[in-house]
Amino acid sequence: MREKQKHIDAFDYFYQLGGAASKENCRLVAEKFQISERTFWNWYKKLGWKERVHLRNIDVGKRVEEKTNTTIADNKANYLSYVHKLFNDWKAKVDAGEVPVEIKSVSDVDKIVKLALLLQDEATDKTETKIQSEGKYEVTERIICSQEHIDHEVGVLRAAGKSQGCNKR
Repeated sequence: MREKQKHIDAFDYFYQLGGAASKENCRLVAEKFQISERTFWNWYKKLGWKERVHLRNIDVGKRVEEKTNTTIADNKANYLSYVHKLFNDWKAKVDAGEVPVEIKSVSDVDKIVKLALLLQDEATDKTETKIQSEGKYEVTERIICSQEHIDHEVGVLRAAGKSQGCNKR
């Protein structure tokens, strides 16, 4: 059967109704396009409407996913631009000596070191994972930043604090 515009329009209407092969959808399409219910079922089978509904659902799902991914990426970029602006404004005030940078506790050092590590895509915490393979082997994986790296970051922070005239305890 060769598909004509009337078939395409009928399929589009059928799809808008939900694309389910039901007596109600058959009746509604037949009524709107002035065809018999038997003709509807012939079109449904010969023109592969079941498969077309499935393919269109996949296509619609892909388009929704792409739109969602684009929206999420745009939002992240927008939020990141605000964070950069806030940070740059704050940094300008620190550089001008308007805002003091003080490290008052070990907790402050820990937070700053972890932030520096995160910005460098380094691990900030120790994690242990035990993996057992077929009951024969046990492997322990450890991820931890080195003491040398932590000492380096603390040194950088101290030097930055001195250049800003911050008091140390």
